[in-house]
Amino acid sequence: MLEQEILETFQNSKSIYGSPRISRVLNKKQIKVSRPGVARIMKKLHLRNIVKKKFKVTTDSNHKSTVPEDKLDRDLMPGTLAAAWVSDITYIKTKQGWLFLTTVIDLGDRKVIG
Repeated sequence: MLEQEILETFQNSKSIYGSPRISRVLNKKQIKVSRPGVARIMKKLHLRNIVKKKFKVTTDSNHKSTVPEDKLDRDLMPGTLAAAWVSDITYIKTKQGWLFLTTVIDLGDRKVIG
């Protein structure tokens, strides 16, 4: 009976739920079972949850746009201040939503300037 409940819960989740979630669902249905017990039965039944990627790559490397000229010629140590600045952007997930963080670094002294 327990194997059938685990299999049913796993299939209802579209093969996404692992042993922690399945054990929570079964405990809410008043079926007392531990997470390791569910894991053991899932292994016996050859059930493995599908792990979805949180992020997908959005960069299109096969674009038809022109690529800007490399003015630094890969010289990332120019030695003089304010001769070359580089920047990068990253996304940070918070409770209020996504925040964007951009930094600007002067390659002359490797300090963040903005």
